[in-house]
Amino acid sequence: MAAKIGRILWTVSPQHSYWEKKYIATASVCYSRGLRNSYTVGMIGTTNQEQTSVYTYCMVGLSKREQVAMQIYCNFFEKWLSRYLTCTGKLPDTIIVYREGLSEAQIKRSVGEELEQLYAVIEQKIRKAVPNYKDYNPEVVYMTVNKKVSSKFYDYGKNKETGKPYACNPESGSVIFCEMASNNQIDFYLTPQRVLSGTATPCQYRIVYYNGQNQNLST
Repeated sequence: MAAKIGRILWTVSPQHSYWEKKYIATASVCYSRGLRNSYTVGMIGTTNQEQTSVYTYCMVGLSKREQVAMQIYCNFFEKWLSRYLTCTGKLPDTIIVYREGLSEAQIKRSVGEELEQLYAVIEQKIRKAVPNYKDYNPEVVYMTVNKKVSSKFYDYGKNKETGKPYACNPESGSVIFCEMASNNQIDFYLTPQRVLSGTATPCQYRIVYYNGQNQNLST
């Protein structure tokens, strides 16, 4: 009903003390290869602090993989950050990018290329062109999202009739981290949906770049 009358469905409230005074922008980037080895790139990024408005960009028919990074960061990042500045009057203190669809080999090959384009936009389009942002150096968090994982997690519930415990799927929004996640990576698992039949498959979120320091977390 809220969507039908044009109201906001939800807002993100930065309640943690670390985030409450920061301007945060999040983006999601994904590309896929289709017929005749052509690539399609889709991107979306938030443009206000409550993360209720977004900027989207899509490009189809890219013939070479090298063109993907250029499209993502020369077209999307430049226009996205400009829109964020227009909407909020400030540039984000923290940029969080969720990257979907990368294998282990692609992470090693693509992350460096894409981050190079991101910092090129920051250097050439912001520090040199936007007043009062000559020393702009945002915190950057680059995360991969993997939906094809073999890990399974279970919660325990109680049978209403017998009172005996039984294994069940975690509630939607459950986060699994620390000892339950990988020992050699900075990652966590999230159960994004409520599953009533079968076994829930979580998504793995892995930090591969943070605060200007490349981290090879697979070794």
